Amino acid sequence: MQFDPSTSTLFTDTGERIKTLHCPRKMQWTQLEPARDNAPHRHCRACDHVVLETAVLSDADLLAIVRADPSTCLQVRSDQPNLTLVSRAPDRGTP
Repeated sequence: MQFDPSTSTLFTDTGERIKTLHCPRKMQWTQLEPARDNAPHRHCRACDHVVLETAVLSDADLLAIVRADPSTCLQVRSDQPNLTLVSRAPDRGTP
């Protein structure tokens, strides 16, 4: 998967947008509690959502999960092995 830190947007390796990340509560991974049935994912008490650890999921799995529930919360770390940091210039169209 690919992540553009300037826009906080996650993409598949083929460039398909998965989700733009935003946590209005600004929760950190270390503030979340382990999710009982969803290890290695975590639970956020502030919003009562499970936060998925993207390092253990494939592009296809993430895309399917987010399509089924666009409000899904995700954890993305710049050092995870299945992630490439990218910078995508905005498409300004053809003049």
